[in-house]
Amino acid sequence: MQVPAKQSKSQVLRLGIIYCCKYYDLYEGITFTKKNAKEKQLYLAEKQKALELKAAYDKAQADVETLNAALEQFASMAASGDKVKHNKFGEGIFDSIDEQYIVATFPEKKAKVSLAVGIANGLISLEHSDFAEKASEYKDVLKAFFWRQNSREIAQKELSIYSIDSPLPVPYCSQDGEVM
Repeated sequence: MQVPAKQSKSQVLRLGIIYCCKYYDLYEGITFTKKNAKEKQLYLAEKQKALELKAAYDKAQADVETLNAALEQFASMAASGDKVKHNKFGEGIFDSIDEQYIVATFPEKKAKVSLAVGIANGLISLEHSDFAEKASEYKDVLKAFFWRQNSREIAQKELSIYSIDSPLPVPYCSQDGEVM
């Protein structure tokens, strides 16, 4: 059976299932009803909502990837023993840095500062040639740190009712992200 180029893998699979069911007479006892105009309208509205949620999820995923790239870049700019300046504690020395926190020893105390919040709000600065430029470039991304982390999870949860496993008779998203 030759498949036209415009058909997706899922369409080919559906046609194959229909063909096999008809050929092996698996429709026995199953009745089909054609959707009326109101049901079609509801279905199309649900499909549109699923597409919008998928777009929101994709945007949230891209935002989180940008945020993670920014945090990785800042974490790579400093090493243990480098100087750090904090607006409240003054100058200090890095003890450790990762993609979430900076731990530094200042003259009066040892402090653990959120990397994203510290850089976005100008609380900390590094003695690195690219720091000021990158801090300015990623400032908006870093300011929305907590919101961006949660937005992806919220979008994923909202989109989950449209998954293949959902018991609801609404459009669903296949594993490759295609809304059916």
